[in-house]
Amino acid sequence: MFLKKVTLQQLPKYISSLAKKKKVSISKLAIDLLTDFVGSDLALIDQELEKISLFISPRTKLEIEDLEKHLIRWKEDSVFDIVEFIGTGRIGQAAAILNNLFMANPSDRSFSIKFLGLLSRHFRLLWMLIDLKGKISSSQMASRMKVQPFVVDKLSRQAGNFSPRIFPEIFALLLNTDKNLKSSGLGDEIIMADLLFKLGQL
Repeated sequence: MFLKKVTLQQLPKYISSLAKKKKVSISKLAIDLLTDFVGSDLALIDQELEKISLFISPRTKLEIEDLEKHLIRWKEDSVFDIVEFIGTGRIGQAAAILNNLFMANPSDRSFSIKFLGLLSRHFRLLWMLIDLKGKISSSQMASRMKVQPFVVDKLSRQAGNFSPRIFPEIFALLLNTDKNLKSSGLGDEIIMADLLFKLGQL
């Protein structure tokens, strides 16, 4: 069913078309968040769109708030805590949260990809905030970053734990982890634990 090749440039249009087949429309911001969360895996995108279309029924317009409720929920707080522990050198505590998440999602075979998407999104927001800090107001940052003002406040408190120079290395590690999750024979828990350890060494 998903043998069709879709480039990153084609992905937003593809997701919009897929949503229409499920009798819903989807906003651009919602598409961006969905791809942040599940990546470009077409089967996962179809699976999550199916769930969310049922979740919002009888409405037919899928907004970013729907994805935040359905996809992120408590996992976003867990991402924040994990990044906080990484930034302050408490890798053992970060690993303990990750282990609890794996235990709480034993039947979700796509959990690691989804969680890596949230982790990547969090680091991108941190990077944006560090770059924008001092240049524009907090409310302008929230608008530019497409997040709520309280998220900017939380990220601002966390940003001091990370030097701007390490972000290229962070993104390289995240990209490599994504590849390993999709192609390596190692277990997801081992791959994700290795990511936390390497992030803690930067």
